[in-house]
Amino acid sequence: MEFVGFLGPDAYAAEFGRAHAIMSLTTEPTSIMRSAYEAVYARRPLVTSEWPSLQQVFPLAHHAANVAPALADAVRTALQDDAARLDKALALQSARWFDQLTRLQAALSR
Repeated sequence: MEFVGFLGPDAYAAEFGRAHAIMSLTTEPTSIMRSAYEAVYARRPLVTSEWPSLQQVFPLAHHAANVAPALADAVRTALQDDAARLDKALALQSARWFDQLTRLQAALSR
């Protein structure tokens, strides 16, 4: 496991490309991290903090309390994700995005 810290755009994209899983954590219960979305778009297993908002937006992620034993268990489980689970997560996220786009376009056309 490697913690990379802050990365510029090119290095960030390269790390996503070589990652086996993405861990996107927060202590803020209403935070929805962009890196979590990017993990799904990149078809990488996702581990997030165990907040209701994240469970709702990323139902196929592996949610864990922000403590080492729970996070380690979530990472071990995430590394076993198969392509079908990653495809389903991407399909759910894409459908949510298109629904939001459709509703926004409808609101703007009023």
